[in-house]
Amino acid sequence: MEPIDRATNPEVDGIRRVVPRQRGLAMFGILILVVTFTLLGVGALSLANRENRNTGSILDIKSRQSAAYAGLVFALGEFQRDPANFVALLESWRKKTVYGTLTNPLPKLYLEFHATNAVKLTKTQPAAFTIPGTPYKIVVELAGIQVPTSGTQDPILVLRSTGTGRSGDQQTIVG
Repeated sequence: MEPIDRATNPEVDGIRRVVPRQRGLAMFGILILVVTFTLLGVGALSLANRENRNTGSILDIKSRQSAAYAGLVFALGEFQRDPANFVALLESWRKKTVYGTLTNPLPKLYLEFHATNAVKLTKTQPAAFTIPGTPYKIVVELAGIQVPTSGTQDPILVLRSTGTGRSGDQQTIVG
């Protein structure tokens, strides 16, 4: 007896076997799955990119805000470190010797910081000072001095600090 080829002879032993015809349906299903996962991957990458940009923006805002506050704190620290120089600064403001010639309106006054020298008042805006040990750059302006009428109260200084953050953006706060 010769061997029976079931692929070419579907009827063996009186039983008709149906051989399924393949039409490429599995390949089409796999192609749809590949396209679907590719679209999901592209969507996830675009969301991650957007999240990175938002996080970077928040860090920029926080760094320039920190720089501005650091300017106020640094100026106050310099005043406390050298009280005699602070009194001399106030005296030069009171006698108006810092201005040279008086004009109307009076020019803005800035605190000029040095790494080794004492702080001084100047009419011209100094270059941004980098606080030692930090990446922050600051410019501090003496915005005003309120002298109380009674001798029992201390004068109130108003400082305007402009801080430069990590991306070069600036923020100004008054304290």
